[in-house]
Amino acid sequence: RGMVSAIFPGLVEETGGQVSFSMSASGTWQYPDYKGWLKLENAGAFFPVAGIHIKDMAMNAELNNDRIHISSFNAVSGKGNIQGSATAWLKNWKIDRYEGKITGKRFQAVYIPEIQLQVNPDIVFGGNGKTISINGSVEIPEAIINQGESKKGAIRTSPDVNIIDAPSRAKNKVGFDFDARIMVLLGENIIVRAPGIDARLEGKVLL
Repeated sequence: RGMVSAIFPGLVEETGGQVSFSMSASGTWQYPDYKGWLKLENAGAFFPVAGIHIKDMAMNAELNNDRIHISSFNAVSGKGNIQGSATAWLKNWKIDRYEGKITGKRFQAVYIPEIQLQVNPDIVFGGNGKTISINGSVEIPEAIINQGESKKGAIRTSPDVNIIDAPSRAKNKVGFDFDARIMVLLGENIIVRAPGIDARLEGKVLL
């Protein structure tokens, strides 16, 4: 069992990989000069919620005083992969701001009985401790959404039914401002199957 699996039980399983790193410090106590690098190779993990096994993860990162630069990141899922890069600037050893980009081709994002989904992301992101922004596009070349057939004679609860003494759902408050502008492009193989529905979707939507 890997360290990541122990930290996030149930979210990530079967983790593994090789990590090598080096770090040095010079200068004075008042004005230190930190430098270092980290390399991740042959890493993999299983995400049970999404049903995907990510493999061949690799990353190269460098530390130069108050800046962490991820020069390359790559991961494989299904028949596709994603790659990206990012930079984070530190202040008092906390992330002050960051920016990066992610691209990919036919990356298997979800593979469970109800949903199989491949994506071609092309997005840039950035932010700080108070805001985060995401811009770009995500093409979905292939997806199958299968909600199954409803059972005959099954009685469904009306949406306007009010259950007395039902526990109220706590509203999660997001601690930062979120700004997203993502164009979702539907490819030619988007199939939706549900009770009374067997359709193929096309088009695009701006989120």
